[in-house]
Amino acid sequence: MITTLITVFVGTFVSTMTGLAGGILIFAVLSLLYPLHEAVALHAAIQLFSNICRLGFFYSYIKWETVGYYSMLLIPGCLLGAVCLDVFDERLLKLFLSLFLIYLVIFKLGKGNSTKEEKKGSKGLIALGFASGWLGMLIGATGPFISPFLIKKGEDKSYFIGTKAMCQAVMQAVKLCILSSIGNVTFASFSGVLPASLGCVILGTLVGKKCLPFLNEKYFLIIVKGILLCVAIRLMVS
Repeated sequence: MITTLITVFVGTFVSTMTGLAGGILIFAVLSLLYPLHEAVALHAAIQLFSNICRLGFFYSYIKWETVGYYSMLLIPGCLLGAVCLDVFDERLLKLFLSLFLIYLVIFKLGKGNSTKEEKKGSKGLIALGFASGWLGMLIGATGPFISPFLIKKGEDKSYFIGTKAMCQAVMQAVKLCILSSIGNVTFASFSGVLPASLGCVILGTLVGKKCLPFLNEKYFLIIVKGILLCVAIRLMVS
């Protein structure tokens, strides 16, 4: 339990400081500590709470049309992901997660926002919802995957933060409903660790905000990348 709480605190701290990698860091470590079904469910509950807290500050910036299109095929995507979670061998899924972590470290973290224009039309957002629902059931965190589709060059970043938080809150809520309805997870088993984890989300956010003015992003990202690579290697051999 202590390892879980430390991971949630560190992941939330990282998200507050850099805006990226905290969610995937939390899920990667949880997947080492719990069976994959339980890791997905616990991560979804933690991230739902985290995004709801963020919405308290950015609710007025939500672009509801974007959220609507994104949500259209989210449920079928999550259902397909749930099937894959049952069908595929857990070791194969952990290998997939470890490769995704390595991809993030090499190609995403510290690279800044891509100037490439991703397809942001209604069809693109609908497809994004389906794909992220499927992917979210398998690797937990999809922030780095959906971000390029939600960022609009020259627009106030608050719109991106609010819209992304709403999209991810909806996805995590759908995941929790599916996992509880198909009986893969008994949430009573998290009765001790979940409330404490939510407290760590609040604490990590507050500490991250306090430390933000002193951030040396270059060296901080090196540390985050090192942690992610260590977790990826551990997943490969687990």
